[in-house]
Amino acid sequence: MIQIEQLAGQRIAGRFDLDECIGRGATGVVYRARDQQDRLVAVKLLAPTGEQSGSTARYLRGTRLASQLQHPNIVRVFD
Repeated sequence: MIQIEQLAGQRIAGRFDLDECIGRGATGVVYRARDQQDRLVAVKLLAPTGEQSGSTARYLRGTRLASQLQHPNIVRVFD
């Protein structure tokens, strides 16, 4: 089984080509990637449930809220 830390070079969700791991945190791993429109993006992959300490709901709530914000100093959430 491939660990989320070892996915560089893979395509996920049929549209994101993962380049390199650029960060790790309590909820998962962040990769630099390109989407199919050739945009440079960051993709956060959640750790398997057993490693998250129940943080999935909190993470998803924060992501939904962030996707509603629009400001030049805030990272845009695409998906």
